Amino acid sequence: MLDVNLDGDQGRQLLRVLIQMVCVNHSPLAAQALRLLIRHFSQRKEMVEGFKQVQLLVSKKDIENFKIIRENLDRLKLQVEEAELWVQKMPRAPENKQPVRVRDKGRR
Repeated sequence: MLDVNLDGDQGRQLLRVLIQMVCVNHSPLAAQALRLLIRHFSQRKEMVEGFKQVQLLVSKKDIENFKIIRENLDRLKLQVEEAELWVQKMPRAPENKQPVRVRDKGRR
């Protein structure tokens, strides 16, 4: 397993230093230290959320299906972008004209 004990104290030394920096009278330093503290404690939650989005492809069929879906999504994205360009290039009707009403010949 990867050893992430960088300070030899399971990260407690880093926390002590950051807490001391929060108490400093230099606002930018205190603000950045506070951001790092918040980030430190939110990383586990972010990691768990990230793992929930991971899908392992364990069979050749899964891998082939994934490739097909990815190719189809890429093609669909390209078609949507092309359609957006066509819509942007279409001439627009003048905004000040009233819509034309068509009367039904059978009604009076």
